[in-house]
Amino acid sequence: MVDIREIVEKASDALFIIENRQLVYVNRAGETILAHYHFDLEKVMDVCEAKGCALHAIMEDCLNCEVKATFDPRAFSLNLVTKEERQVTFSASYSQISGVVYSLSIRNLTTQSKTDQLFQQKKLIAYVSQAHEKERKKIAQDLHDSLAQGVFSTLLETRKIKRDYQHEGELKVKLEQIEEQLIMSLDEIKTMALDLRPSALDDLGLASAITTLSHRLGETTGIDIHFMTHLRHTRFLEAIEITLFRVLQEALMNAIKYAKVEIIDVLLVEKDELLVLEVIDQGVGFLTESPEIQGTGMGLLHMKERVTSIGGQLTICSTNEGTQVKVVVPVKNEEDSHDKSTGCR
Repeated sequence: MVDIREIVEKASDALFIIENRQLVYVNRAGETILAHYHFDLEKVMDVCEAKGCALHAIMEDCLNCEVKATFDPRAFSLNLVTKEERQVTFSASYSQISGVVYSLSIRNLTTQSKTDQLFQQKKLIAYVSQAHEKERKKIAQDLHDSLAQGVFSTLLETRKIKRDYQHEGELKVKLEQIEEQLIMSLDEIKTMALDLRPSALDDLGLASAITTLSHRLGETTGIDIHFMTHLRHTRFLEAIEITLFRVLQEALMNAIKYAKVEIIDVLLVEKDELLVLEVIDQGVGFLTESPEIQGTGMGLLHMKERVTSIGGQLTICSTNEGTQVKVVVPVKNEEDSHDKSTGCR
């Protein structure tokens, strides 16, 4: 036969039995609380009976308190102070057993609070990253639709004037200079728009965006970026594509700026519902435990946080013979995800 008393004694929640506002029974977890916390039964009872609340020690402060107004004895917060004068929040439940006998159970929320904080932190990282990407997309679209179009229109007008006055030597030279400046500005705007939000990422997918990025960086830096993949036309969830692309951008720029390399290898493969991105160089490495901060951007910590927010794992191995940045993400491609959500096979 089950021994109820033994179960109560071994319970992780502290249990107090109170009769006429006096303690008549405390289990082991409750004895631990009595030993390590200031436990004033009268004040605790005031909270349990809604004569006070967890926020206010003085009744006058609690007259218009929202906590007291919404108090539910079945589940409420109870703040206790340790013998070292540190405040700890518990979850409590107070109920009548019979007559003047009541039970009070108390559960420590420290571990749960830490878990909730980690969960909220991950949600915040994902939200901020998504907000940044939306803003990047909007700015990139504005650059293309407004500023770039205005510069291009001015460029066309300049060329027309140059044709109409092609025999006016000094005017022609001046217009040629203006034309060159406009072309440079237009190229800069296009580059800014691509860096903010490459259209290939939205229109064609991750592999195409990486191909475009590799070619562009190769042309501007003179470094050979070798991209290898079998996923030319495969689409994945937007959060995965954006995260991997941003991590790749950061990894490539770090290698270009600091690794002193001539060749960088990029690999993108999918196997067993895992998407793997690797960036490998054979240049100057760095201390992964305490890297020297050189420049701005996502940074190693931000890279790891973004990858973690989509359920992936980021590993960075670096020696004096080179660096490998590897991202592994559990993934289903966009088509599979859509089929699953709509019940299609």
